[in-house]
Amino acid sequence: TNLKAFTVGGIDPMYLMVPRTLHTLSTMKATAISLMGRIYSSEFFKVSL
Repeated sequence: TNLKAFTVGGIDPMYLMVPRTLHTLSTMKATAISLMGRIYSSEFFKVSL
């Protein structure tokens, strides 16, 4: 029982944290890129107008 609790409480979250972190980072990167694109295009339109 203790070993199972340790596995569920200790190893699994550490193992699951890596893909979750990578997913979060890629999501943040995509969000940042789209935000930068939006800002850039709005600046571009301001300049061209």
